Formats: sequence, structure tokens, C-alpha cells
Amino acid sequence: MSQKLAYSATGKALLAGGYLVLVPEYSAYVVALSARMHAIIHGSPVSGNKTTITAQSPQFAQGKWRFEVDTSGPNAYQAMVATHFPQNPFLEYAITVVLSYLQPIHNYNIELTIYSDDGYHSQDEAKGNSDSRFHNHDLPIHKVPKTGLGSSAALTAAVTAALLGFYRSLGVPLNADSATPTLLDVNSRADLVLVHNLAQLAHCTAQGKIGSGFDVAAAVFGSLVYRRFPAAAIAAVADLGHTARVPLGDDTIPQTAAYLKAMRELVDAPIDNTEGPWAPLQLEPCAMPRGIAVLMGDVRGGSETPKLVSTILQWRKDKPEEAGRVWTALNAANMGVVSALAGLRALEQKLGPKAYDEKLLAGEGLDELGEQLRLVRKYLKEMTDLSKVPVEPEEQTRLLDACAKLPGVVGGVVPGAGGYDAISLVVVASAIPQLKEASRELPISWLDLREQSQGLVQEDPEHTQYSV
Repeated sequence: MSQKLAYSATGKALLAGGYLVLVPEYSAYVVALSARMHAIIHGSPVSGNKTTITAQSPQFAQGKWRFEVDTSGPNAYQAMVATHFPQNPFLEYAITVVLSYLQPIHNYNIELTIYSDDGYHSQDEAKGNSDSRFHNHDLPIHKVPKTGLGSSAALTAAVTAALLGFYRSLGVPLNADSATPTLLDVNSRADLVLVHNLAQLAHCTAQGKIGSGFDVAAAVFGSLVYRRFPAAAIAAVADLGHTARVPLGDDTIPQTAAYLKAMRELVDAPIDNTEGPWAPLQLEPCAMPRGIAVLMGDVRGGSETPKLVSTILQWRKDKPEEAGRVWTALNAANMGVVSALAGLRALEQKLGPKAYDEKLLAGEGLDELGEQLRLVRKYLKEMTDLSKVPVEPEEQTRLLDACAKLPGVVGGVVPGAGGYDAISLVVVASAIPQLKEASRELPISWLDLREQSQGLVQEDPEHTQYSV
């Protein structure tokens, strides 16, 4: 039996960069949130040419999946759903991508246990010990309403890390062409980049579409300034991954070989270069300054994000000059938020913690950040008016205006694609208790979430939190 390992990855909120994050010309600021997906892994060697991976999520009904992976032959390293078990494409492709990358020749029975922090799902029907970090649901996971914090991305990142961590902890070469692997180090940028690249490929393949990837990036790196990769880079490899799974007679092995070669070239390609398949990908850690927090508010309005996105993109296509003008101004405001945050970090370095904290308590030093957040709202409202898409609808405008008068609020926005779901406030952390008390009459529920400077972390697998 191998050593038991545990990893967790964060949720996200797109604070600045909604819609612009879809195209590589612009950067965005993504805040990682303390809602985490957890993956605990252990396994033992078996004879034969098949690895079996069983995953369970004890918080949800019917939360058990099993995959069988041949380590040789025409479908080598393709995770196949075992008979009588349900599908889970995010698990399926995380397994396929990691094993296709590592190409191990030895086989194992591997067990994964997955836990989901409460922030990812509606807790209306949740049950469990009030002292437990995790709560149970009577429904299958796909029927429990999600909160939009990036659960599938965090799941994919955590499972990718767990599988990598498992194989790299074995202490033996994985195949004839590899050296003895080193342990996965979540504090190593090189290892985080590897997890990121694998998880992006797995997540996009599982979704059947190439998203912007900011959710996976935040799950791995924590809060960051992000610029997306070109969709074509992953699309070509993802398409090969789908094709390699289809029985093609004599063509199956060449297709599988082509996928294995292409995916390794993509995953191993440098990401910090100005050229290459990932360029102009930007993964720049950017945590909130000391004393500043993000407060997420659930409005329970409900928005159809894909419809909002498609309508905005159609507006941009129909009126490129109009959209280009607004997006250029909005991008300047977004990057102004990032610069203002950097200015606060520099201010702390200059003044020292005590004087800096006193300045924040007095409400000083926050004008630039507040102004840039105001400009973000201005251009989101302009986009709303011009496109006729409710990016910041009138109801949210009234709520944000009311919140701006609360103690400690620096500014606020509708995060991500906007709509009626939620608001995000940037606040002085020490004022949060007074803020919550003063907002009791407002139609909003504050989520118990905190910003996270670190995305992927290695956890203690024996911690009592892992008992639901």
C-alpha cells in the first residue's frame, strides 16, 4: 500500500476582466477563494496490464465512479468507465491526461476520495455534523445546485495533483525511458505549471469546449493576474484525445500514439515565452494586500452565463468599433485595479505593518483603488447599455450603490460575466463585522469565503476534517 496523500485546490471569482478574459489581448484579475475541492489518494500494485481507479464522493448520493486503464495496447492510458458505473468526464479525462503524460508500465488499484467545501453547492438541503467542514446531500452531485465558484476546475486540479503526487511518490521509474521521479512539490513553480498544463487540457477535453481557463489557473496558483492561452493550442490536442478513444481498426494505435506525442509536447512546452503554443499565457500571482479582503455576496437571482457571453460576443462582432472602445477603457480600469493593489503592497513595505494598518483604519490610502473599481463599474454599465445585456442590471446597481455606503467598503462590482447572481466587494478586512451588521436589511447573503494567495496545497490526509 502506498503512502496516503491529499491535495486541495481553490475556487474563484473573476473580480476584474469579465468578458475580456475570453480573448488573449487582455489580462484579468482573478481572486482565489477558500472554497476548496479535496482529493485523497492511495493505492497498491497489482499484476496484469490494467490499472483500476475508484473514486468516491461520500457527500453525495451515487457518488462512486470506477475507471479501468490499459497500460498497453490500442487504448493505452485511456480511462474507460467500468461496467455499471456512472460517467464523470472531469475524473475520466484527468486520469487519461495524467496517465498519458506519465505512461507508467506498472499497474495499481488506486482509490480516490473527493470532498467538496460547502461554498461550491447550495446548502439548502445539506445535512451533517455542524462541526464538520463538509456536509452531505441526498441528491447526486449533478443535481445539487452549484454556486458558480469553479467546482469542476478545482476538482480537475485537485485530482490531477493527487494522481501526479501518487505516481511521483512511488520511488521507482515509471517506465523504461524515465528516471526515478521526485516528489510533487506544491511550492515549486515548475510543478505548479505542470499541474496547471495537465489540468487545463483535462478540463477543456472534459467540457468539450475550450474555455478561457482562468478557473483552472486560480485553482492551481491562487489569486493571480491571468491572460488566456490560444484556444487552438489545446483544441488540437483535445480533439486527438477524443479520436484516440474511438475504435478505428488498424488506425487506432497510430491515433493513440499521435495523441500521446502531441499532449506531451503541449504539456512540456514553456509557458513564460513570447512564442510557443501557450503564448501569451500570463500566470502572475497577485494576492490581496494586507488588510484588504474580498467579500462575496449571494443575491440568489440566477443568470444564464452562456447566454450572456454569447450575446456580448455577438455585439462585439456586430459593432467592433463600439465594443473595442469600451473594452479598451474597461481593460485600463481592470489593470488600474491591479496597479492600485500593488501600490498598497508597496505602501505597507514603506510604512511598516503598524503604520500601514492605522492608515487603513483611518480610511486613507484607498482612493486610487476605489476610483479604479468605480471605473470598472462605469464601463460595465456602458457595456450593459450598449449591448442590451444585463452585465450590471439595475437591481445590482442599486445594491452596489447601497453597499458603497457601508463601513469599510472600498468598492464593488458584479463579478465574472455579471448578471443577477452575486456581487463582490473590496473592503477593509477589520470592518467586515460592522459591514455585515449594517447590511442586515439589504437583499444579500454574505458567503463565508476568504481570498487565498495559494491555490493548490498539500493537506494532511489523516486530518479529522476528512470524516463526513
